[in-house]
Amino acid sequence: NEWTRFYLEEYDIDETSFTDFSMVRELAEIELMLWRLNNNICKPEHAQLVQDVIVGVDKEGNPLTRQETSAFFNAKERLVARKTRIIKAMVGDRQEKYKRQKSFFRG
Repeated sequence: NEWTRFYLEEYDIDETSFTDFSMVRELAEIELMLWRLNNNICKPEHAQLVQDVIVGVDKEGNPLTRQETSAFFNAKERLVARKTRIIKAMVGDRQEKYKRQKSFFRG
């Protein structure tokens, strides 16, 4: 709720606009997930940006590994990208609305 209020105030969202309010709720959910991810990344066992992933087993039963980007880091990147797209959509929609109003009053 705190993050929802923050975004409502930051972008001056009318709570009766279902679309805008839905985007704000999604932004708040993303903030919560990012907060949880950051708390996990702070733990020493998850602090590495790369991790060894078992991709197979050799004939002697030894694990074969490959280094991959941390699942936490990948999830964080996806969430930040989604957050950016939502904010751009909200701001872009508002810019277009402003442009239409401005041209309406001119013309």
